[in-house]
Amino acid sequence: MNESKKEVFFVLLQQAQEKKTLVSVYDDSDDVTHFEVGIPLWLSATEIIIETFDVDGSFDGFRWSLLENVLRVDVNGCYEKKIELLRKQNTNWQPSTLESLCYKEDISLLVRMLRYASANNLAVEIEQEGSGTVDLQGLVKKTQSSPSIIRVLSDYGEDDGTSCFDIASVTGLRVNSKRGQALVYLNTCSNTGDI
Repeated sequence: MNESKKEVFFVLLQQAQEKKTLVSVYDDSDDVTHFEVGIPLWLSATEIIIETFDVDGSFDGFRWSLLENVLRVDVNGCYEKKIELLRKQNTNWQPSTLESLCYKEDISLLVRMLRYASANNLAVEIEQEGSGTVDLQGLVKKTQSSPSIIRVLSDYGEDDGTSCFDIASVTGLRVNSKRGQALVYLNTCSNTGDI
């Protein structure tokens, strides 16, 4: 991404963060029609974390992305206004607890998100090397600069081993999405013998 485009995106996202305005962020070069709708919570010169909402305005976890992968940002469009109205109507929405993250300049937003997920036993969905798919899903066991360790969960919420991964390979991260919440619930049921 050229620097002038990056600066424009940064300014738009920063303004939305300050005003707590919904934005649509397109960051998938393999599917330029795919986007995430949410409120920018954390923004650095290279990374962004968005609190995301689904099509009915319900909270749908957090999305981390590299700013250089952003292709387009929409603000104040009809779709964002619709989701904002639905979000306000939705009684299940809870304000983000992400603000409790310690802000340290020397730690990337990605590492902070992984630590947050680990401390709160929240499922993560990790995309690696721009694959466009979820390559790893589960519960973070250990986070350091690299490698990190995840307790892998199958699509049925069952334990599926342990995986070590290089943080530098991560190109997308979702934390505590509805899908992730379902995996944790299924895992709890599996481990207690309820299923």
